[in-house]
Amino acid sequence: MDKVSENPFKNRERENTSLLVATALFVALYLISNIMAVKVIGFSIFFILMPEQ
Repeated sequence: MDKVSENPFKNRERENTSLLVATALFVALYLISNIMAVKVIGFSIFFILMPEQ
């Protein structure tokens, strides 16, 4: 039998594109929010512990 098997990735490409874009967006937002939270906490600790002169 010379039957060519279907490639499931070709059939799924168009369906999963929006899912991949949404996942990438949420991952990027998650990383950015974590970085900003660390910066805000670090700056607030720095200014709280800094003695007023």
